[in-house]
Amino acid sequence: DFIQFINKGKLTLLECSKNPISPSPELILDKSYLGHALMINCDFGKDWSIYYRDTRFEETTLLRTQFPKDLKNFKRFSPSIQKQENGIQFKNQNDSHRSNSSDKASKNIESWVIRRDLMIQISQLFTSAKDHPNALRYKAHSLELLKKIYRKKKLSNNEIGDWLSLEANSWTNYFGDDALKASKVVLILGILAFSTYLWFLGFRFDFSDAGIHTLGTIASYSVLFMNPLHESDFLIKDFGIDLTTSGRFFDGLYRIINSYFIYQFIQAFRKLGAKSS
Repeated sequence: DFIQFINKGKLTLLECSKNPISPSPELILDKSYLGHALMINCDFGKDWSIYYRDTRFEETTLLRTQFPKDLKNFKRFSPSIQKQENGIQFKNQNDSHRSNSSDKASKNIESWVIRRDLMIQISQLFTSAKDHPNALRYKAHSLELLKKIYRKKKLSNNEIGDWLSLEANSWTNYFGDDALKASKVVLILGILAFSTYLWFLGFRFDFSDAGIHTLGTIASYSVLFMNPLHESDFLIKDFGIDLTTSGRFFDGLYRIINSYFIYQFIQAFRKLGAKSS
């Protein structure tokens, strides 16, 4: 633990891992400066909780060191602590009863700002270590916290655009870190959009054998529909379905939206081959 600790020389943390005596290990970083520290083979895995407040360690060097991947493992350090024989126990600030909702919102924002500072520093550490996938993960966590901050604060006109961009990136590919999530968005949106497109064209499902066969045949065109460069009359040629005004408008709108989602998928898919900015 580092509580009001200042390193003016060299500090080495070697093979820090889970203590078998403690099933829920904790790392405390409170108002400290680690300076030119070196972390070698430190595994702060999923069971660890990282408590942080006002600590600088961006000059630290990482070597085979991991931090928790889940954002919930990183917590704001609470100044209210109780020392017990078995260690330090923290009093969760959420346990206190607050009558003023605005004060609670302010505390939440303060917690997110502090945790975001930690995510930015960890991202910088992995960037310096040339570990770009991990750098991107913690950069994504920092942007997720920024999104939460924007949700609670009064936004200026410029910040509204930033907030909408954060929401879109969080929902589609988690800021370029989750290709699987992006692929699900593209697939689900494509199925829903193609079904809506058929409805605008006047197609109605028929439970007869012929209707089921026709539906299966038309459904095979859904992948073609997901291609933003598909021809507008690709169903008209094969099925003789008239292209309605509403269908044409919806098709054009979907092409624009789907192009953005495909870009988000490509961006996340290339994260292992692209350097973090």
